Amino acid sequence: MVDQDEIERLMHLPEQDLLSQWHDEQMKETVGASADDLVGVFGDLRSAFVNWCSRRNLHEIICKQWDYPAMKQKHATRLQLTCALADFLAVSGGYPPPFIVAVLLVQQFAEEICRDG
Repeated sequence: MVDQDEIERLMHLPEQDLLSQWHDEQMKETVGASADDLVGVFGDLRSAFVNWCSRRNLHEIICKQWDYPAMKQKHATRLQLTCALADFLAVSGGYPPPFIVAVLLVQQFAEEICRDG
């Protein structure tokens, strides 16, 4: 079950903070260390997230399987939509961290992903 308070807290963070947290979680999962522990430059996290979405086939998963356009109509608020998407991502697996990914998608990227494919 989704922690609505945590999602609401995340929804108030700037996009760059969310992308940084997402990137850090990806680094921990991939190499076992946070991005802060590694030497290097973050680069363009927005592009990295969009590329990650593409590699994970999120257009198919979010737009078609989950039917983002219909879910957007179904849920009265962005918070409810984000919580529902986070639940879906958590159950689907392979999309860590689901809360941050859901917030980024609903606030910034889902419209673009579903429009552009």
